[in-house]
Amino acid sequence: MVSTHLMRIDHSIADAGFHPARLLAGLGCCLLLWTTAVYGAETATNASAADFVVTNLARLWRIPEPLSGREQPVRLRVVVMFYDPGWHVLWLKDDSDTMYVDSGRTPLPFKTGQEVEIQGVAPPKGRMLVWDKCTIKVLQESALPPASTLTVPIAQFEGHSVFRATIEGYARKQTENDPSHIQMELLANSSNIRTYILLNEHDPVPQYEEARVRITGLLALKRGQSGKAVDADLWAESVQDVEVLGRGGSDPRFALPRTLIASLLESPANQPVRIVGTVRGQEPGKTLTLHDETGRLAVETWQTRPMKTGTTVEAVGYPAVSGPELRLREGSFRIPESSSTSTVAAATSPESGLPKLRRVDQIKALTGDEAAKGYPVSVQGVVTWRHPNWDDLCLQDGPEGVYVFKATGKPKLSIGDWVRVSGVTARGGSVPMIVQPTVNRLSNGRPPSDRFLTVPQAMSPLEDCRWVALRGYVRSVTLTTNRTGMHRLAVWTPEGAFTACIPTPELGRPLADAVVLLRGVCSVEYDENQRFRDLRLLVPSEDYIEVEEKPPKDAFALPRQPIQAIRELRVTAPRRTHLSGVVTLHRPGHYFYVQDGPAGLLVLSQRTQPLPPGTFVDLVGFPGTEGRRRVLSEPVVRETGQAALPAPVLLQPANRSTKTSRRAGSRPRASL
Repeated sequence: MVSTHLMRIDHSIADAGFHPARLLAGLGCCLLLWTTAVYGAETATNASAADFVVTNLARLWRIPEPLSGREQPVRLRVVVMFYDPGWHVLWLKDDSDTMYVDSGRTPLPFKTGQEVEIQGVAPPKGRMLVWDKCTIKVLQESALPPASTLTVPIAQFEGHSVFRATIEGYARKQTENDPSHIQMELLANSSNIRTYILLNEHDPVPQYEEARVRITGLLALKRGQSGKAVDADLWAESVQDVEVLGRGGSDPRFALPRTLIASLLESPANQPVRIVGTVRGQEPGKTLTLHDETGRLAVETWQTRPMKTGTTVEAVGYPAVSGPELRLREGSFRIPESSSTSTVAAATSPESGLPKLRRVDQIKALTGDEAAKGYPVSVQGVVTWRHPNWDDLCLQDGPEGVYVFKATGKPKLSIGDWVRVSGVTARGGSVPMIVQPTVNRLSNGRPPSDRFLTVPQAMSPLEDCRWVALRGYVRSVTLTTNRTGMHRLAVWTPEGAFTACIPTPELGRPLADAVVLLRGVCSVEYDENQRFRDLRLLVPSEDYIEVEEKPPKDAFALPRQPIQAIRELRVTAPRRTHLSGVVTLHRPGHYFYVQDGPAGLLVLSQRTQPLPPGTFVDLVGFPGTEGRRRVLSEPVVRETGQAALPAPVLLQPANRSTKTSRRAGSRPRASL
């Protein structure tokens, strides 16, 4: 019984047009069927076919088996607790129960709040109504029962599973799924309640984000096997059912004295703190990144209000360390009433007269000329790369990283260690770096979380010295002959190439001709005119290389693919592919064209031995793009014989610009 209605409700929501909110809404309605089937139904096994009539909702769910071979007569008097004709959501109530009923695809002639009489039939097994065989009469316009005020978490509520309720809480994650619906989350009594509000299609859309609101609507609770509510949906008929009580949060923790970010490592993790800083970044509903004159941290918060970079805010929460970041757990933020638009002044150094920089983003914001002045710095973060022979390292503070040149004291460091670096700024390759550094190890840690980028994304100057992950095909592996003792991997990707540098004289496994995932520090070089010059990935060790596809023993054993399929393939990662065709043109040392039936393909190859037109070849390589063209790169070529050249395509003015004619052999017709 329950599975049948699950399918019907799912189809009801799906027919309204797929949207994740509609799916959640449908599932929420389904959750009550279990309660109905187990607790709310009435049996009528002794009734006869002559006198059995579905007179209440409970009977609709319990058609006696002897009577299930025919349509069932229905005579119901019910209150429409909630009706959404757009999403086909219908809840009805009578003296026996409150139930979800399939409303069909056609809008019904009633609305929320009305008491109606329904006469007609139900299917042989009941559980729904045959609406096109039913008549509906409105008995009352306003028949909704009074709403109960919910003041406890839903898990502690032991009353009905479906009822009208009034709930106060904070609204967040407001979205307009379509012109007729608002969806948001209501944080009330330590519970997170999915809330749906119907809109008139052309009316203004109220904004409830972060407001404290009072909402009256139909509350549907999902109960687990223990009988306690574990999930909830709230359905409001209109925006008139939502009252805004106030905006802006209030939290007694905002009365705490201010704490500087740099001192959070010494703060107890179980005691709240208050931070005052300026906004650096935000993931609404997840984190708000702040900095003050001493450091940076991420505030873990449910609040989704967009905050502009540079805005002064105060935040409260519990201090914690996560990888390279300081964080505030269970955080909340607000704009202080006395906030100033001025930025927090940096502390000055009496020795140089220049301000001391305490965050990596302050260093990276300097121009080359400013960095050359030698600003004093004292920053802390995690080690993301180091060279054992050079004493160089990279340090990351939150999302930003910086290169540290020639660390003194030669501290014993591991990747992920928390360190404090003191030194002065200097002009770097594309961004400033730290020189004359003194490095003090603070504690153990771990590298930042992986950020998977493409080569075009990694080429941005903003990514310089940041921890990233890149995937590609290893063209070659070379060992430098100078004192660096560094292995260099030439790596190809469908969107560009880069070099991976590993500070080790030996590798424990073959990497050439393999597809790999590399993690390390992005190094981007630009010339004095800000033109891109080179992209490198500084990989700490071989431990940060994951082989995803080993070099094949026999590349030609792969299944052969038609060229047309290669041209239509959506390429997002290196994918070794086997194809064959007839060579139609070869420019030795650069490229050749190969054709398979009507489809042709450009093959980028440094092969110098000529391939005469008509040569039949087997190819294994990697599909990629060059501009808007699909190409095959890094090919392994095997000649297998000779074949007749494909018949040329006669170009007409109407089709001479087609993709087929660009790659396939063609013969233009023209006159001079």
